[in-house]
Amino acid sequence: DRKSLEPFRVQVKKVFPDIFCFPTLFKQEPYDYQVVGIGRDIKHRRRAACLGFAALRSRGHKLEGQRWLVVEEVRRCRWFPQHRLERFYDLDTCGFWLNMQRWCNGHQYEQPLQTAQLKGAGQPFSDRDLSDIRMNCQPALLAELERHGSYAEIDLTKSTYPWPKIIAGHAEKIRIVGHGVERFAVVADSEQSRDAYQESELIHFVVDCVDGQRHRFDSLKRTHASKWEQRTADDETLAFRLAAGWSVKKRWE
Repeated sequence: DRKSLEPFRVQVKKVFPDIFCFPTLFKQEPYDYQVVGIGRDIKHRRRAACLGFAALRSRGHKLEGQRWLVVEEVRRCRWFPQHRLERFYDLDTCGFWLNMQRWCNGHQYEQPLQTAQLKGAGQPFSDRDLSDIRMNCQPALLAELERHGSYAEIDLTKSTYPWPKIIAGHAEKIRIVGHGVERFAVVADSEQSRDAYQESELIHFVVDCVDGQRHRFDSLKRTHASKWEQRTADDETLAFRLAAGWSVKKRWE
């Protein structure tokens, strides 16, 4: 029942960005326990729910005294933040990336970045890693757009974040690097077209090369240019679904 979850959503939205404010009600049989897991995706919400179920079940366990002390301490200390977490909106410190283990400061990379350097960058990032990076910086970039206009970016070129691993994991890395990468940024640009089902500006990556070429992408499969150049069956299916308002029979086939 979405109505029963709304109070939780309202409470969380006062503190966390919208991308973390999705609640799901979980039930556990035969104990008749119910908990609400709140998080960015179903994996995070299930993890939170497991902690809730463990806390509830500990009350009837033979070690109830020790375990329940922990639960009560959490409640007493008001673990839930009372004010908006500003680190999710601070472009200067980029505190929104602190909870990403693989996206941590390392060392600066020699510029312009060449294809040969990608082999020494380490394990390439996956689509999941890319999604984490985009979603964690989204609140800050969109807030910057509201304050200053149609464009916001985080220039990673001279940072110590492992941005070459993103290019290394891309299916078109040879084309993207070209004669060398001289600039790499993650941006929100209201002038760029977005997919019809997106409610906000598309968070994507921009690569500038020494020969003047510019590449944009938001997935590791295709750049924005090749997406328009090479239409796939999935693209056509999605376009049909959107045009039909998702209301036709067998729309998932």
